[in-house]
Amino acid sequence: MKKLFERNDLIVIAAVSLIAIVLLIPHFLKSEKLVAEIIIDGKETAMTYELDSIQGFRDITLPCSPEITVRMENGRICVLNAECKDKLCQKCGWLDSPGDAAVCLPAKTVIRIKGEKSSKGDTPQIITY
Repeated sequence: MKKLFERNDLIVIAAVSLIAIVLLIPHFLKSEKLVAEIIIDGKETAMTYELDSIQGFRDITLPCSPEITVRMENGRICVLNAECKDKLCQKCGWLDSPGDAAVCLPAKTVIRIKGEKSSKGDTPQIITY
């Protein structure tokens, strides 16, 4: 009868599993405070929210035209509804890492996540249509 795994196979599986666990530890020990900054019409001090302190979810309608509604949950934010034509800001999805941003040009609104360091690296994230 042929064995499914040999001794060397089990050693390789154990080594790969151990490396994966070690690489995932920093992700779960993240102690960085995430702050969502909402800039409307170029005013830097418009609104800031500590995303880690929000329990459940919170919906906010922004004072801009066209109207935008954002949803905040523990550690993340997204554009829930936008009244503009293209809705590109809605297509950005959940923002949950430092450096993430959603921009609505018709409403002159920027939503960005601030933190100690960006997990996205120095590569710009671009959506074009």
